Amino acid sequence: MKKVLSDKSGAGYINAVVKIIIAVIVGAAILTGIYLLFNNGILLKTNNQIKAMMYTGTDIQLRKGTKTVEYSYDGETWKSCTVTGMDSSATISSLVTMGEGESTVWVIVYKSSSGARACSSTNGIDWIPIYYDASNITLSKGSTYLYLNCNDGRQYRTTDGITWQMTSTKRY
Repeated sequence: MKKVLSDKSGAGYINAVVKIIIAVIVGAAILTGIYLLFNNGILLKTNNQIKAMMYTGTDIQLRKGTKTVEYSYDGETWKSCTVTGMDSSATISSLVTMGEGESTVWVIVYKSSSGARACSSTNGIDWIPIYYDASNITLSKGSTYLYLNCNDGRQYRTTDGITWQMTSTKRY
């Protein structure tokens, strides 16, 4: 014991200090990794999903697939819309957005074995049929109007996506 107490080399203390420094550095690196994983990964996705479930605003995004229209509140979680009268053989040919904010209206055209149909939505989720044609409907957007052309010669226009005015009754 006398020999250990009289040793003035400090070798035992240096080893202990080095071990403590290494433990602190490794611990800090592990805590940083866990923080980044949770803050930028797990918690961020969970937070976005909770916001999407509880969202009550009007900022909705729509995207058109071949067979579906999907909506999202956060741009990451997408859900399919149920479009009135659309069957499994239908394909979506057009999706057009009119207006902005709370006055946004979306118009889609889909084609199926039974013909073509145009539908509109004011919330991006619930769709209301507008016009039907036995073969084809096309949408075109001008600077102030959205035009809907039926294959039989009927043409309609709108400025808001809700109120439509017939501009041509010509039928082939």
